Amino acid sequence: MTYTVPPLPEQQRTVAILDEVFAAIAKAKANAEQNLKNAKELFESYLQSVFKYKDKGWEEKCLDELGVITSSKRIYQREYVKEGVPFYRTKEIKELSNGKEITLELFISR
Repeated sequence: MTYTVPPLPEQQRTVAILDEVFAAIAKAKANAEQNLKNAKELFESYLQSVFKYKDKGWEEKCLDELGVITSSKRIYQREYVKEGVPFYRTKEIKELSNGKEITLELFISR
């Protein structure tokens, strides 16, 4: 079986085009990652300002003042749904209380 190979100048032109395309993809990816980082920082900044400069009439309350906190029945993995009522285990509550994002969002049906 024989293969024909394009002449060297054509190979070099193809490589140059691919180099430009890969560089553009890398730049677009870097820009998208930076935009996401900036959006998260902007949101966090806004969120902090909302709670720092509370509107009149805002009240601070402990979680137990807003409702009754009880233990749920055991929830099995097969009962999780794609959307619905957020389901927080101790792990998610610890993440939130430490100012971290929830690493695994879980939902259950109403």
